[in-house]
Amino acid sequence: MRQHVFISYVRENRDQVDRLRTALEEHEISVWLDRDSILPGMRWKKAIQKAITDGAFFLACFSTEYADRDRSYMNEELELAIDELRQRPRDRAFFIPVIVSPTDIPDLPISARESLTDLQWVDLTNDWETGVQGIINVVQSVTQLPFASLPEAFDAVQAAERQLKERFPAVSSIALDRKVVGFERTTTWCIRVYVKQKAPMHEIVNPLPVEILGLPVDVVEEGDLSSGS
Repeated sequence: MRQHVFISYVRENRDQVDRLRTALEEHEISVWLDRDSILPGMRWKKAIQKAITDGAFFLACFSTEYADRDRSYMNEELELAIDELRQRPRDRAFFIPVIVSPTDIPDLPISARESLTDLQWVDLTNDWETGVQGIINVVQSVTQLPFASLPEAFDAVQAAERQLKERFPAVSSIALDRKVVGFERTTTWCIRVYVKQKAPMHEIVNPLPVEILGLPVDVVEEGDLSSGS
C-alpha cells in the first residue's frame, strides 16, 4: 500500500523522531509528521485525525519527556489512534508503541480487557538498530501492497474473484494472503487461489494466471495450505 506511517511524539524527542523518520524513509516508507505535513491555513485537528485514520500504522513514541508532561497534544493523538485501533482487525498490527527514552508504556485502555501494555512494543533505548529493523519489517509487510488502502484491496480481490470464477469453474475462491512454503507463511504477499479437489491439479494450474492484481498467484486445493505452488 502507498499509505503512510503516522509518528506521534512530544517536541522534546524531536531528534530521536528525526532519526527514526530517516531510517524509515531510507526504506521507502512514507512518514507523516505534523510539523511537515500540515500546510499553513489547514485545520490542524482535522488534518491529524485524517492522517491517523488513513495511515497504515501509528507509531507512538513514549519517553521520559512525555511522562513528565502534565499536558500534551500527543494525548489527543493517542485517543484518536486507540479509537481507530478498535475498528481495525485484531490480527493486524496498527498501533506500535515505541520507547525512545527510559519510561513505561502508559496503561491506557483499549477495551474492557485490554490496554496499550498488551501490545508488543519496541524499545529503541536498548538496541536502536534491531528495534528500527523490527518496525521496518512490520511496516513493509503491509505498505508494499499495491493498493491505496485495505478497503481498496478487499474490493479489488472480490472483483478479481468474480472474474476468475467466470473463466475457471474449478476456482472456488481467492484471498489476499501470505505465500506459504511448507507449513509456514512467509512475508511475501500473494493472491491465494483455492481450487476444487476433484479436478486434477495439472488441469487447473496451467491455465491460471501467474499474477493477479500485481501479486504472484499461490494455488492450493481447498483445505490444504501445504500444496501452495
